[in-house]
Amino acid sequence: TSLAMLDADPEDTLYRLMTDARHTASYLVVTRSMQNEQRSVPSMPAGLLERIESALLESDRFRVAEQNRDGIVFVPAEQGS
Repeated sequence: TSLAMLDADPEDTLYRLMTDARHTASYLVVTRSMQNEQRSVPSMPAGLLERIESALLESDRFRVAEQNRDGIVFVPAEQGS
């Protein structure tokens, strides 16, 4: 999976990766420090983490497992706690 694929369709790309039958459970953590750090990574498209977070928040295929002021944890909606 490339950054270009992730940037083009974060919801579908992450859903396919996170629901792969080879994994019993998966989660995605996005933290405030990661969002700050991405600005110093030249290969990372600007604003990618913010777009990922927005897409997953709007999706019915993901749910928020945990959230606080420093970050958010996403899991596939059908995955248990």
